[in-house]
Amino acid sequence: MKRYFTIANIVALVASVTVLTSVPQSPVLSLGGGTPAYMAGTWERMGGPPGGIGYDIRMRPDNPDIMYVTDVNSGLNMSTDGGHTWFPSNTGMEEDIPPGAIGAPIFSCTVNPHDPNIVYAGTQILGHLYRSTDGGYSWQRWDNGVETYGRTIRGITVDPNDPNVLYLGVEVESFIVEQEYPGNHGTRGEVYKSVDGGQNWFRIWEGENLARYVWVDPRNSNRIYVSTGIFDRGAFNANWETGDPGGVGILRSDDGGQTWTVLNENNGLGGRFIPSLYMHPTNPDILIAAVGMQGPQSGVYVTYDGGDTWQPAMLAEQGETEAVEISETNPNIWYAAGEGVFFRSDDAGQTWQRFRLGSPDRGPGVPIDLQVDPRNPYRVFVNNYGGGNFLSEDGGETWVDASRGYTGAEMKAIGVAPWSSSTVYASANTGFFRSDDGGYTWVGAGPVDHRPGPGWGMLFYSSRAGAPPTDMMVASGGTIWISHDGGNSWQDSPVANPEFHVPPAPENPSGLLMTNIRAMAVSPANPGYVYVAFATGSCLNGLLGECGRPSPGFFRSRDGGATWEHVQSPFDTVGAMDMVADPNDPLTVYAGAGDGLYITHDGGDSWQRLQSLDDFAATGPPPDPDAVAWMGHPGVIISSIVFDPTNPQYIYLGTFSHAVVRSTDGGQTWEVSAAGMDPNEPIHRIVADPNVPGLLYAASGISGVFFSTDYGTTWQRLADGLYIYTVFDLALSPDGSVLYASTDGNGVYRLGTP
Repeated sequence: MKRYFTIANIVALVASVTVLTSVPQSPVLSLGGGTPAYMAGTWERMGGPPGGIGYDIRMRPDNPDIMYVTDVNSGLNMSTDGGHTWFPSNTGMEEDIPPGAIGAPIFSCTVNPHDPNIVYAGTQILGHLYRSTDGGYSWQRWDNGVETYGRTIRGITVDPNDPNVLYLGVEVESFIVEQEYPGNHGTRGEVYKSVDGGQNWFRIWEGENLARYVWVDPRNSNRIYVSTGIFDRGAFNANWETGDPGGVGILRSDDGGQTWTVLNENNGLGGRFIPSLYMHPTNPDILIAAVGMQGPQSGVYVTYDGGDTWQPAMLAEQGETEAVEISETNPNIWYAAGEGVFFRSDDAGQTWQRFRLGSPDRGPGVPIDLQVDPRNPYRVFVNNYGGGNFLSEDGGETWVDASRGYTGAEMKAIGVAPWSSSTVYASANTGFFRSDDGGYTWVGAGPVDHRPGPGWGMLFYSSRAGAPPTDMMVASGGTIWISHDGGNSWQDSPVANPEFHVPPAPENPSGLLMTNIRAMAVSPANPGYVYVAFATGSCLNGLLGECGRPSPGFFRSRDGGATWEHVQSPFDTVGAMDMVADPNDPLTVYAGAGDGLYITHDGGDSWQRLQSLDDFAATGPPPDPDAVAWMGHPGVIISSIVFDPTNPQYIYLGTFSHAVVRSTDGGQTWEVSAAGMDPNEPIHRIVADPNVPGLLYAASGISGVFFSTDYGTTWQRLADGLYIYTVFDLALSPDGSVLYASTDGNGVYRLGTP
């Protein structure tokens, strides 16, 4: 979009700045800033920060520099340079790619050992299998006969002796199980087989836990092994009242899957949750298994007789053995990995060395799959839930991030440093990160082992009187972390205990609640005044969800976060989504909650719910039920509150069900301000450019980004270049020339050049 400036334009602009009328003029020129970001036109995908819901990682046997990783958010990603850089490759999976997303929800992946140009990939929940015949560049559906809905394909195996025989390890999702068995939140499993190269499939096993890895004995294709269970899924046969996690163990068949023998504690295994299984490359009677969910019996187990008997090769703490692998080129080198830990044995499991998993700047998440380079037994990759890829060149002793270009990170908040449009901070489900080159590369920069911990990780910059512009605060669970040096060092300021217990309930048998700070505000007029509010409590029982119990509530600090006081507020039970302090009065605060907009003029001691907004909710466009059902309130859910930087009488509200609402009289009256949007557009964030009067940006949960040049009267969509349209947060550079967007499942996008 081009603009041409004339003397008349400039005169009109000066007039609009000097006297703001009730219908402000549209901006045409940036005062003291750069070229407005919306004029850049096209978003750039930054490919980071790293992380997502990673699962499998594979190398082509004929060219290990060609690699594949799978991720529920970004789909299948490829590398052609040995894992140093990645790019998404989901062509042909369009039917399973949500509108505006970058990839299908891919979990499993396997390269056909008979023809490495044939690659298979399986989806989460949708139960679809895809096949590529060009090495992963394009895909076609290949799952005829698989009962797809509510199924997740956890593993794919090609018979080493016959390319026409394939197996699928499948999870039957808990919501499907509950339909047949009301009250049971566990998962079940299935194994499918094809004898015609995957054109048709039939089920050969079903049972009480999900099926993950399938191994076929290369000496005898009738002998098959299947591992069952994984750390974050409960088994159908669990008994939580007695503390029994249930499970199945390892399945073995000697007739191609017609009948099965169950291998478990009776055979020497330490438990029935087997998240990983690996067959020795030269002696198929030797297999190693990761045993989890079993407390002191967790660890690595080995069989030397094809599964008849098992013995511990290494005992470990629960959660420390989620993945195992044996080097194909040096079978004496065994590996095991768990959250934050990595083990290596150089003598076939007799002795083990323990190392820290993860790079120095961040944690790795939970390892799900390992891949050892066939050219170098000490070069190993780990793909993780919530961590991305890591690479070690020395057998696990040290690690570097290997996720450049691949991200499925679920972003929370984003902010630009006030001193540089190239320095950007981002909070994601995988950690708290900083980039100093406009988003091309990222390093962990957060407190507490470089992770924000549970919570939204809300980010903003404070401005203590006389302080440099490097002050910042991050919310993590029930703690505010404060940095005075741009995130290089941190000090904690606990607000409330982030975990507390309530009486157990069927949907929350542990009684454990996790509570997170959801809204923060600092007073521009007096930065010593800081306000925070918690979201409602969430259950932590393996099935995350709102429990409907009250949050710790609303807290206030008068000394910049050094100390806190709890103040009762009317939105304690519904949670606050956003807060903002009046630019001229530290005691006047607006809070957007699950049931409307509140205001206080005394720092939170008393609150008023703005009746005019209730009137709007009753008479405005009908809300989208899906947008508000999770909060359980019929009114307007306020997600973002912004004062216009050129006229504080103008206040903008982003809502989850009524797009943008605007007040031009300091909050006394409100009106819909969403021409150009869907009237029910879910708006997560609004930002205003202080350099250009009337210029606003709005992040949508379904449409990407919008911008307005007339104080929100009309809006235009700004989505060219966005591969995913669920945008949670926006951050504008100080001069207004660069806009960053954080997305739900594909990291950060950038509009404009720093």
